[in-house]
Amino acid sequence: MRKINGFFNLTLIIFLVMFSLIVYFCIKVAPLYYENYQVKSVLKEVLKQQQNKITVGSGQSLYITLGKLFRVNQITSIQPSEVKVGRANGQLTLSVSYNARAVLYKNLSVEAHFEEQVEEK
Repeated sequence: MRKINGFFNLTLIIFLVMFSLIVYFCIKVAPLYYENYQVKSVLKEVLKQQQNKITVGSGQSLYITLGKLFRVNQITSIQPSEVKVGRANGQLTLSVSYNARAVLYKNLSVEAHFEEQVEEK
C-alpha cells in the first residue's frame, strides 16, 4: 500500500511542476496578446475619429493622435510611424505588422508576430 502512495505523490509532484510551468508561460505571454488587443482597439478608435477628415495636411495629426493613444494605453512594441495609412476603393485603412517579444527566463524568450488591419465601414 505504501508503494502506491509513494507513486501517487511522485505523479502529483510531476503534475504540479508541469502545471506551474504552463501557468508561468501563460503569465509571460498573455501581455503580448493583450497589447495586440489594445493596438487593434486604438486603430479602430483613430479610424472612428478620423472618418471623413483625411485631407492632404491631416496625416501628421493622425500620427500625433496615434502616439497619444499609444502612450495612454501603454503600447510599447510599436511606434505610430509603423502604422500604414492607405485608401482602397475610397475606404480608409490602417494596418500594422509587428513583432513582440517576451523574456521567459534570462536568455530564453518567445516572439510573436502580429498583423492588424482596420477598414472603414
